[in-house]
Amino acid sequence: MHSGTGSCFLFHAHLPWLKSPGSWNDQGRWWFYECLAESYIPLTRVFLQAHQSDSRFRAVLSVSPTLLAMLKDDELRDGFLRYLTSRIELCDYEVLRSTGRSERVQLMEWQRETYAMCLHTWNQWGMDLASQWKYLAQTGMLEIITTSTTHVLLPFLLDEPRQLEFQIRGAVFALHKWIGEAPSGFWLPECGWHPSLEGYLRHAGIDWVLAENTSDQPKSPILTPGGLTIFQRDPHSARLIWDPVQGYPSAPDYREFHHDLAHELDPEFMGNYLPGNSHSGFSGIKPCALHKGIYQPATAAAVAFRHARNFLHQHLTTHQPAPDYPVLMPFDCELFGHWWFEGPQFLQNLIRLSDQQPPHGNAIRWIKPSQFLQSESHHIPILTESPNPSSWGQGQDFQYWINASNVQESFQVARDRHFFWDTIDRWILSQNPRSSADWLQFIHYFCAGYHHLILEESSDWLFMITAGKTPDYGRNQIQFHRAHLHLALKALTDCPLESQMEATPPYPGSDTGFPHCLPGNWLEVLLRLRQA
Repeated sequence: MHSGTGSCFLFHAHLPWLKSPGSWNDQGRWWFYECLAESYIPLTRVFLQAHQSDSRFRAVLSVSPTLLAMLKDDELRDGFLRYLTSRIELCDYEVLRSTGRSERVQLMEWQRETYAMCLHTWNQWGMDLASQWKYLAQTGMLEIITTSTTHVLLPFLLDEPRQLEFQIRGAVFALHKWIGEAPSGFWLPECGWHPSLEGYLRHAGIDWVLAENTSDQPKSPILTPGGLTIFQRDPHSARLIWDPVQGYPSAPDYREFHHDLAHELDPEFMGNYLPGNSHSGFSGIKPCALHKGIYQPATAAAVAFRHARNFLHQHLTTHQPAPDYPVLMPFDCELFGHWWFEGPQFLQNLIRLSDQQPPHGNAIRWIKPSQFLQSESHHIPILTESPNPSSWGQGQDFQYWINASNVQESFQVARDRHFFWDTIDRWILSQNPRSSADWLQFIHYFCAGYHHLILEESSDWLFMITAGKTPDYGRNQIQFHRAHLHLALKALTDCPLESQMEATPPYPGSDTGFPHCLPGNWLEVLLRLRQA
């Protein structure tokens, strides 16, 4: 069919909605700033440089609606400017404090230059990263897809079809509004697959998804009876890049994420440079390598080059003879840069090395899934049954999101989901045909409740609780949105008739700012509810 391996990186760009009411430097927003500076901007520079050099590289970028909304939020964009400026100021302080220690001074000057370059890029792009991604999609370098509106584990919604439909179709609608076309693919949050999802995805116009590979060997994609193509994760690339013990990011010369400058300086002083002006947390400046000595950027860059060369060799060797389908390699964007600081350098080296190979020889053939489906989908075997339920979490099932550590919260979220729709149904059944103004009030409070429900059910909060690193933050987010969901529904059931009120008041918690991202036909859906 072709020479060389058909391969594709899938980069999943997602953060939960982190703009809870607060100051520019609260804990949640800080997480957004760090990922923007360390992952999203560096990776985008790699993509743009590859495009400018006429690279053969192609990839998929999955963008969650919550991240997209934050990237377009003016308050968060301005906060990021303040974050970068304060990092540069802290580096300047460290240069002065490190006088006489030449290696330390050089490291802090390098770190300052890294932040200054990021600031220059941010201003050069008009503080609009999303537009750069849209441009790369228009050039054909990236295929942009979406995920559920607030990254809920979709199999958890199967007992409430309306919620499942809204989470999928709302995300498709948001992406269509942004880039001008509907996505062909859909990133299943946490690679959470269940055969019953097929009809909902196809109804939303989705042609392909990625699921976990439950074996140790590469597997071809499959076509379900309903016409959905399911690609399966390549286990070999996951071991090379993702494995915390043997993977590339564990190299001793790479930067140590967990040792931060904040651990070395006076807590009172560092309070000015930490999230929420607290005395704990990360500044983002990491002076140590994994071997515990001082971090050497040039040494780490050389290791990143060797790892890129090794990956190219390993990938081509493992996947020979070349399969008749793309080898899909999915990773969270935040791994590249935020957790593995040298990740963007690794990717840039890999792209350059692959471009140096003759395109018709033993080389990686970069191909996007939709491109493959348009030209060579007849190679995909058709199964009479869909794969079994799975995720890429521990145990390859759903235990990471329902377990002893978070069982109270997970069942609470499920109860709130049922309570929301039960309340909506009871309101519709109990109210004999009301005026149009009454229905506008209903829509207003429906949106309020839906707004907080979808934010409450994000898989990220349960993940945080299980991981045990920031469990209080995850629990607090669930409780915040739960409280405002119940306030909105109480306001709906207590809502006076039109004649008794002049205007619909703001719904509780409306200052969170996240757009509702209801599907494009949501009014039609609500009208169907009214007529039911």
